[in-house]
Amino acid sequence: MKALDTFSRRLSSTFAVIASLTIALIMVLTVADVARRSLTGRSIPGTTEFSEVFLVAAAFLGLAYAMRTGAHVAVDLVVERMPARAGRIVFTIGMVTAIAVLVWMTFQTGGAALRSISAGEYRYGLIQVPIWPAKAVIPVALAALILECVITLAKTWGRGAPENSASEDSASEDGTEGRA
Repeated sequence: MKALDTFSRRLSSTFAVIASLTIALIMVLTVADVARRSLTGRSIPGTTEFSEVFLVAAAFLGLAYAMRTGAHVAVDLVVERMPARAGRIVFTIGMVTAIAVLVWMTFQTGGAALRSISAGEYRYGLIQVPIWPAKAVIPVALAALILECVITLAKTWGRGAPENSASEDSASEDGTEGRA
């Protein structure tokens, strides 16, 4: 389990770095486009199209890291008021449901990615922009998210509470509530 956790941590961190760099690239493209438009009155062809494709990659690549660090939105109003064992059972039911949905999404987006790759799918705008790379990123990122969910679930039963549970996040030193 430790080796799997280490692998997942490295994978989610790598994906988070790639997502961050992708967002930085979108920002640079947008600034360059605005600057060129201000100076010449013309946009850089394909900026919008590339930004749309890059945004998909940035959004999905950050999911596993968000799960690992607890940066996702969690509504645990009811679960945090339950006895510990009942809370773990409800958490487990929710997590198993989430994993089932994510597995389904991974297979569906994987199939769409394979079709897009085989067709060499492009987004048409001012220039042709390949969208198959973004479609290929989605199932890979979802698989990393599934791995994080499985590890969180294992930690829930292995140590009594998930790493990012309400028990650790619910009250800070100043008495304010934890997660949003």
